[in-house]
Amino acid sequence: MISRVAEEKSRKLISSNRSSNTTPSPVETLRPNRGNQTNSYPKHVWSPAGGWYAQPANWRANTLIAGAAMFGIVAITWKFSADRERWAHKPEPWEWHPSRYWSKQLIEWDKEDKLKEANGTKE
Repeated sequence: MISRVAEEKSRKLISSNRSSNTTPSPVETLRPNRGNQTNSYPKHVWSPAGGWYAQPANWRANTLIAGAAMFGIVAITWKFSADRERWAHKPEPWEWHPSRYWSKQLIEWDKEDKLKEANGTKE
């Protein structure tokens, strides 16, 4: 942090080195004007996320509720998708697909294959 005296010395040095008809450099224009201000942010800010220093007392409950809501939405979407999943062709027995665990069509095909193996018949 630059002290006030050092800032004033640098401003005097900069102003003495340039003539009166030149414009300030980009670095000089971007330098913050601190004055007597100690904090360069507003004290009271409202935002949906809670402002600058959001730490509500019930953050754990809020997080749990939001997580449960997201889990519920994903579970409903997963179930909706799994019930409507259809395969255009039967995969080979050695091919592994994660949807073998929940796709009704693949589960039925696997049961049929196991019955055929148990009976010793081939297609």
